[in-house]
Amino acid sequence: MATFGETVATSHVLSLMAMEEASRQGLREADCEHLLIALTLDGGVAGQVLRSLGVTVENTRAALSAQHTAQLESLGVEASAVEPGRIVFHETQGYHWSGRALQVMKDASRAGRGGDAPAILRALVAEPSGFIAATLERLGASADEVARRLDDADRLPTAPRRRRDQALLSTSTTAFVPAPPEQVWALVSDAERIPEWDAVIGSVTRPHGGAGGDVWIGRPRTHAPDGRPLRITPAMRQQEMHLVSTQELVSVQWRFRYPDVARSHARRVTLSLEHAAGGTHLGISLAWEPPAGRRPRPLAALVLRPLYRAMLWMQVSVLAAAISRVFRQ
Repeated sequence: MATFGETVATSHVLSLMAMEEASRQGLREADCEHLLIALTLDGGVAGQVLRSLGVTVENTRAALSAQHTAQLESLGVEASAVEPGRIVFHETQGYHWSGRALQVMKDASRAGRGGDAPAILRALVAEPSGFIAATLERLGASADEVARRLDDADRLPTAPRRRRDQALLSTSTTAFVPAPPEQVWALVSDAERIPEWDAVIGSVTRPHGGAGGDVWIGRPRTHAPDGRPLRITPAMRQQEMHLVSTQELVSVQWRFRYPDVARSHARRVTLSLEHAAGGTHLGISLAWEPPAGRRPRPLAALVLRPLYRAMLWMQVSVLAAAISRVFRQ
């Protein structure tokens, strides 16, 4: 069973994905259908079960649209499908869950269910309107088959829990990206494409210095998504972006630092890629490196550890969502 921290993390990621999907349709309320799409992107058991049944993000989007049209036609209403736009959740505000979706999440968190992604999927396919079950039928799956495969997964031996990185300023996560490794690699290994998935970087200039030409200069974004100008201190108007290591189609590591900020931490991002059915299994590690010569402060580190963990986890989850979002527009 998932730990409390893992359950909270899962809920946050699913909420982010679902509300991103709602934003494609110009909505501010995420419903059960958006939660289903979010689950197709889950990197764990729930997502694997759905994708093994052909319930992928693209197929599910089409099936949901067809199901909506069929429901309207059954009421004698003719309506043309509305073409969705791009994901704007990260650029806008005011999103919330519908009452039906909240009830699904509550049902998944009842005693004995755990509230993790498989529990949410079980509750979702059993939601009383029958809309999700009907959509699954359109996809050649069924609520019963989803439940059976989740039961089969529960009977498999549990993998040993990976030891959490004990470094104070580091964390890692995994995610599913709905694109083949070749496309994901082309995105994360190209310095000039970093602004597509790193919200801090607005533009990148040509490499300079370094015998291998492996250092670039990143400039910050000057305006927020809503057009508001951002105040950037002079010392933070450029970042050095160093390509530390790379193994084609397997892994890449970037190191970011502000050369004009005295004794600043450096941010190291390591991305690893593995083929997965229907896409790529992406591993992301994030570490903040203190400046050389900085003396450790054990007491302060102990007190601030929970805050640092939460901050780092939020940063790494935002990176994972941004990389996935490039392929879901």
